Amino acid sequence: QVQRPGARPLLLADLANLKRFSKLLADALPVDYYVVFSELGEVLEAELDFLQEAQAMEKLGAAVAFAPDGSETPPPLVIPRPVPGLVSPKVLVMDFIEGVSLNNLAEEAKKQGVEPGSPEAKILGAKIVGALGEAYARMIFGAGFVHGDPHPVNVFVLPGGDVALLDCGQTKQLA
Repeated sequence: QVQRPGARPLLLADLANLKRFSKLLADALPVDYYVVFSELGEVLEAELDFLQEAQAMEKLGAAVAFAPDGSETPPPLVIPRPVPGLVSPKVLVMDFIEGVSLNNLAEEAKKQGVEPGSPEAKILGAKIVGALGEAYARMIFGAGFVHGDPHPVNVFVLPGGDVALLDCGQTKQLA
């Protein structure tokens, strides 16, 4: 990943404008959006620092490699690792993950002759849900450190049906 030049100041300026508008319109809005945009600002600050994301990748990789009881066990999914020496606040080089995002999985499966609703598709779906469920159980009940952005673009299905979880810029340490 490479952060685009000028991305940080542009995002932070947009966020500042949203916070200003939310204060001006506070009486007309049903929710205090200033609080919402302030929280978003904290998340964006973390997501814009690739050094922090690299650390999160390592922590998440360790979190899924241990059962909640602390015993080491094969991880249910892949978390790419950063390449040592090739990470800076604006550049993140990590393991290459070959696969397809959940967003594109149905289309790719059709190309390979797997129809939606078929027994093969159901087996693959169960494998994906099982891997994500086990990984999140380990994150929540074991390490207490959780990947906070598991939308379909960040979940990859690898050849053979294994799962990878990408984009570790949003995480949360549970109490």
